[in-house]
Amino acid sequence: MTLTKVKGKESESLQWFEKAEKLFEVIHNEISFKEGCNLLFNMLLHYNFMLNDFSATVDRQKRQELVEKLKNQV
Repeated sequence: MTLTKVKGKESESLQWFEKAEKLFEVIHNEISFKEGCNLLFNMLLHYNFMLNDFSATVDRQKRQELVEKLKNQV
């Protein structure tokens, strides 16, 4: 998220966001008791708060996609 603060690094930061989101799914899929676990929701929620609080340069579409993912987890 620090990369979003540097104008010349915005595109690189978006690549890292994509990798992080994919890792959330990988971690979630490795949990044997995922039906009774809200880890993915918690990771996405924390990630959403960090995007909103820390990185003002992430576009609105990216934020909306994350909100939709959160809604699907509830």
